[in-house]
Amino acid sequence: MTIITVDELNAYTENYEASDLKTYYIETAQSIIEDYIGYALTADDYTEIIVGKPILLGAMPINSVDSFTIDDEELDSLDYSINRNELIVYDDEVDVALTKTSDIEVTYNAGYSAASSVPSAMKVVALKIASLLLMEEGGNIGVTGVSTPDGLGRTFLNYNNYSKHLKLLKKYRIVRFGTDVQKL
Repeated sequence: MTIITVDELNAYTENYEASDLKTYYIETAQSIIEDYIGYALTADDYTEIIVGKPILLGAMPINSVDSFTIDDEELDSLDYSINRNELIVYDDEVDVALTKTSDIEVTYNAGYSAASSVPSAMKVVALKIASLLLMEEGGNIGVTGVSTPDGLGRTFLNYNNYSKHLKLLKKYRIVRFGTDVQKL
């Protein structure tokens, strides 16, 4: 699943020329976003091994938790809650002590199952990045200005530093510190 379509890119750029490359630009824009936020946007199953707390998972949004164990003790869904990508254990509800050295394993599903559920900010950033990639088509890479024979000119704002656009997605970002995320 890609979070934007060629039709959306066409409408955003007002460039309706047929080009197979537009699909690649969309996929590349999504890949740039996923690299920045630290997880795949498409829903998938994961297993994470975590030592100690806090229990921070490596993907969002969390759709379901299939298995959650602390020191080989299975927790019931009533024993914890989910806040963004963190599992919060109700210590008074469980028989096992959650310590800094507890062995924790979580199997869960996270991500967006449909493009329509992806936050608008992510879609807008994907459109901006894909449109910048599209503008570089035809040898316009690195060109800052072009004068035509009739004296008219155009200025290109092409660059591959997308950080000012990606900053809009800061609240969706996950930074990992020593967790092991595995796709099932």
